[in-house]
Amino acid sequence: MEMVKEAKELAKILGAMIKNKESQI
Repeated sequence: MEMVKEAKELAKILGAMIKNKESQI
């Protein structure tokens, strides 16, 4: 179940990065 937690963390970081890119444009 550790992999699920890591995947969720990665998804959270990825989502934040995408939001940053969109706000920069």
